[in-house]
Amino acid sequence: MTGLLRHRGGRAGTALALALVAFAVFGPALATADPDLPDYANQLAAPGAAHWLGTDDAGRDLLARTIAGARTSLQAVLVVFALTTTLGLLVGGAAGYLGGIVDAVISRVIDVMLGLPSQIIALAIVGALGVGADNLILAIVAAGWAYPARIARSATLGSHTRLDVIAARMAGIGPARVLRTHILPGALATVVVAATATVGETVLVLAGLSFLGLGAQPPTAELGQMLADSQGSLVSSPWLLIGPTVIIALTVTAAMLLSDALRDVLDPQPTEVRARTAPPVAVRAPATVTDAVALRVTDLAVTYSDGARAVRGVSLTLRSGQCLAVVGESGCGKTTLARAVLRLLPPAATITGHVQVDDQDILNLDAPAMRRARGRAIGYVAQDPYAACDPLHPVRHHVTEAWLAHRRRPDRSTVTGRVADLGVQHARERLAERPHRWSGGMLQRATIAAATVHQPALTVADEPTSALDADLSDDVLITLRQASQAVLLISHDLRLVARHSDHIAVMYAGRIVETGTTGDILDNPRHPYTRALLAATPPVEGPPARSLPGAPPSLAHHIDPGCAFAPRCVEARSICHDREPVLVGGVACFNGDQR
Repeated sequence: MTGLLRHRGGRAGTALALALVAFAVFGPALATADPDLPDYANQLAAPGAAHWLGTDDAGRDLLARTIAGARTSLQAVLVVFALTTTLGLLVGGAAGYLGGIVDAVISRVIDVMLGLPSQIIALAIVGALGVGADNLILAIVAAGWAYPARIARSATLGSHTRLDVIAARMAGIGPARVLRTHILPGALATVVVAATATVGETVLVLAGLSFLGLGAQPPTAELGQMLADSQGSLVSSPWLLIGPTVIIALTVTAAMLLSDALRDVLDPQPTEVRARTAPPVAVRAPATVTDAVALRVTDLAVTYSDGARAVRGVSLTLRSGQCLAVVGESGCGKTTLARAVLRLLPPAATITGHVQVDDQDILNLDAPAMRRARGRAIGYVAQDPYAACDPLHPVRHHVTEAWLAHRRRPDRSTVTGRVADLGVQHARERLAERPHRWSGGMLQRATIAAATVHQPALTVADEPTSALDADLSDDVLITLRQASQAVLLISHDLRLVARHSDHIAVMYAGRIVETGTTGDILDNPRHPYTRALLAATPPVEGPPARSLPGAPPSLAHHIDPGCAFAPRCVEARSICHDREPVLVGGVACFNGDQR
């Protein structure tokens, strides 16, 4: 509201709208005559002291009639606006969020509705239901919901892939609540602006159909009906037009001014420069490794609907207290592996194998059980903290929602303490701010707090530092390990992995080609691909990095027999092109112990 009043058009539109409402509500104090009571002795009296706007052909006071008509018309317009906006937001939002057959059916209905003139639809509905103010409102709503629905669908289409929505789902929040709290609020501003732009048209349609006798019936005053009553006496009594015409014109003007102002005010603009520094965090003490298995992946394979074999026979074990880093070039299947563990792959993807987290078979859990597991058994830290947080809510909302998703209602001090413990200074004041006012490192700490409030057995972190400055990456990963029992880390940065992981799994073309402790992998790499990755890592000092020629094979196409890395490997032998090596002793290479 403050932004609207700072806008010149917003001030004018708001003042005009308030004046119209005041005229309709408090106007009877100016004109005390009964607007519906005829006085045939004063038929068609000219404007004067007794009747400021004159009288109509039944001797009724036109000022009183105009006030009553404005009240009737404005109430109808507000009802139509509320119903069309709500209906359009819910229907269009559901179509964009759910997608698939639901989106296809709703989209076709919207196309049909928008392809027909709204006035014709309204006339047909009124013809079926009968004349009257209520039926006319229903007819206009039925004819007008499709436009805001299309806007809502466009605003929510593909929203299920947004990081803040994924983060909410990973906290265990159900689809209905995700739609209500994360999807629809973001679309609301766009839909309201679009619906406000149609208010002027609604006023004219309502007046036009009432002019035809389809709205409020005599003696009830309504602006369009007043114009219809005056048409037989306009030549001799032109003042009959003044009241309804002025109110209709002012209402349309107010609607246009408010629509333009709302569009400018609600268009998101960056207002702060993101800070680039963060207070240092103490180095984490070594984790206590236990025999408990946080994650066990057995012979996992993922094939997308287009035939891409993104993961092929991957097996991993991660114990509580450890950090396992999965490294490799882009397109090697790392993110698909992480999404398979999180159960976030598209429904059309084919998944085989087993994923066990904290003694739960993740791939075989039903939807309610999976929602309970998310946040409690598995936490998720997204790549970009700004995309993972809802920009319409303060940061406190994002962190608190992780508790609320599992029916726990923390007090404000608990939320503040959780974030403060992870290195956010002045947490109470900062949590009241929107995400865009936080630095990247600080906001990532807040997302870590949200992901780990229930102390899940496993935290999956997909490139959690790629959106941050280099000097913040170490602090964020220290915080991540402080807050987590076990971490599955997806990363490209081998130097960062070297400082924060206990084990490394090197992935290429959807398979694990080498795995072992961080020290063994970095000090004594056995697979040529691992050595090539290390050689391509920019060193702090020493010889310059050597780029790795070529590119990984496309997983959407058939991979030739033999080792997938053989076409790029300088150590490849004939057997490397004929047979695919298996993972033996932590390495899948014929140049190792394998024969």
